[in-house]
Amino acid sequence: MPVTAHPTLTIATLIQVVSCDEAIPAKRPGEICSGLKRLAEICGVDPASTLAEPGVFRTLFASTKWKQKGVSKGRWNNIKSLAKEGLAVAGINVHRTRANYVLSKDWQALLAALPELTARDLRRFAGWCTALAVQPLDVDEAVFERFLSYCMEQMTHRSPRERWHVARRAWNRAIEQGLVLGGEHIEAPDVEGWKVLGWSDLPASLGKDFDAFIAARTARVVITEKQRCRLRPHTVKNYDRALRTLATCLVEAGVSVATLSDLPALVAPEHVRAGLEHYVRDDSLEDTLEAALEAARPRLAAVAIAVRAVVTWLEEAGRIGDEEVALTREYCKAVQYRPTVMTPKNSRQLAQFKDPKVVVFQRELSRLGA
Repeated sequence: MPVTAHPTLTIATLIQVVSCDEAIPAKRPGEICSGLKRLAEICGVDPASTLAEPGVFRTLFASTKWKQKGVSKGRWNNIKSLAKEGLAVAGINVHRTRANYVLSKDWQALLAALPELTARDLRRFAGWCTALAVQPLDVDEAVFERFLSYCMEQMTHRSPRERWHVARRAWNRAIEQGLVLGGEHIEAPDVEGWKVLGWSDLPASLGKDFDAFIAARTARVVITEKQRCRLRPHTVKNYDRALRTLATCLVEAGVSVATLSDLPALVAPEHVRAGLEHYVRDDSLEDTLEAALEAARPRLAAVAIAVRAVVTWLEEAGRIGDEEVALTREYCKAVQYRPTVMTPKNSRQLAQFKDPKVVVFQRELSRLGA
């Protein structure tokens, strides 16, 4: 968690700070304090033990089922606004919700040249850069890291990390369109600091073989014996990362990089098994291998899907034996992911009905609707 530049407050102490502030109009402290108390009541949290931080408020705003509490949308928006105003009164930096930044001339020129959607996605980042006197030619990975910290620490939006990714993708599109000469392409950070090897870290022949595989699967074929859909760009991206993940696991497991000379070597049965097993065990917090396998199954499935696609292509080209194909597919099938339980999102949404008051409220709503 980032270190804050202000004293850590709870909602209760924040109410005390606001009520004692003499710099704001007379009636406003009461309104803000009332909004903070109502927020704690609706969210079902203890004001004395709940931190008054943008990140905490972001979670409360996203998880609270305010409609079930009989609160109107207008009132809920007003409560959120009062809560954020209370943070600002206490000197806690809060991101401005509206993108009403005045941009520098360089940023204005760049956004004017971009397509409407790209310009919209990049505007918030451009405004933040303008406030810090960062021009388009000054943007690099370090600037985006600072912007990510800003989003996580000061935004009260539901998905601050996704807001960062929106700006990152828009920036990369601007570079691809040649509108930012010499601009640095910003890669998505690896989760939990785990670094996946790039193609430049692996034998060049393996990268060329992967390019040939993608070219074959994205080529437009009018007549073919087997009907096969062309790979979409996002699928190509997923296959790229999945195969590099497999290669990374093998290298970490002790396999020499030189042995991964081409795709048949990468998806050899012994390599697929070793890579998947390493992916299960790596940094696992589970006590048993079976529990670790179940926890890692969604991630393993993504690698297995890419491996099966490569094996099918190699089989059609006659570059892999039948026994190897059967064994590799058996390993991939062992880690396939088929959810048999309720998704976390549905579980969270249904958890509210554990409260008898909510059930009664729903019944009353249905009667009124009838």
